[in-house]
Amino acid sequence: MDLHGDAHERQIQPRPGIDFPMDIALAETEAQLLANGITTAFFGVTLSWEPGLRSAATWTTLLDALDAARPRSACDIRVHLRWEAFNLDALALALADIAAGRCTCWRSTITRRRSCAKWPTP
Repeated sequence: MDLHGDAHERQIQPRPGIDFPMDIALAETEAQLLANGITTAFFGVTLSWEPGLRSAATWTTLLDALDAARPRSACDIRVHLRWEAFNLDALALALADIAAGRCTCWRSTITRRRSCAKWPTP
């Protein structure tokens, strides 16, 4: 069991700006998990205000791809939401996905990016 992995991100986006189709990235991630004897995995997935890999669009695409792949997957893949505490624009999306059972939220992620406009000054 992998309790909190983020290696799936390297299959989705192996280099900045280079994205693989989500179904291919998930198939590769599952193959790697199974090759290492892992049959249950919890992806730690960040839902952030950042564009790209951790955006709301990628979040939704990932959850949709996981839902579509579940009937044929040999690995039980689940999602832990890594919530960016100041991503209020995506709060309704996160709450809806938690309520629908598409993910769990077990901690708040607060980054150290002091330069971000949404980060309050202490």
